[in-house]
Amino acid sequence: MLLPVRLYHPEPAADVTAALTSRQRLVLHCLFAAHHDGYVRQRHAAHVAGAAESWAVPFVVRLTGEYVLEIVADIRARLTEALVPGSEARRVYGRFAGEHPEFLSLTERRAVSYWNEYQRWRFPEFAAHPAAAVLELLRAAAVEATGRAWPGQTRVPRGAR
Repeated sequence: MLLPVRLYHPEPAADVTAALTSRQRLVLHCLFAAHHDGYVRQRHAAHVAGAAESWAVPFVVRLTGEYVLEIVADIRARLTEALVPGSEARRVYGRFAGEHPEFLSLTERRAVSYWNEYQRWRFPEFAAHPAAAVLELLRAAAVEATGRAWPGQTRVPRGAR
């Protein structure tokens, strides 16, 4: 699976974006959620975070490992449907997590690393960080989708518990 890491193109004008279909707009938001400017990334990530289309899920999961706390908090706030056991969103996220454990593990390691380096003062325990809640939701969805235990993939740094 390949996702853009950073995008350096200017955002399209509002009238251009408004003329797109809803699917085209979601594609645009997915791409610009990888923009080099954190404010642009956050603006577009807000539109992607609630998406339950299977092709958009990797963009949401990747954003969970972001160092911009506001983006991660927005994702946590918008994944309300994926919290509901048996919902379509939960099935889509669970299926993705179950099929891509390495990607989930990498995302978790990134989230823990950024927490440890930049946000530990605000969240003394990783379990209180918004990414921890999203990762736990993804693990629970993976368990529901695969029927097997899905442990955390990352060892939390010494002294972090």
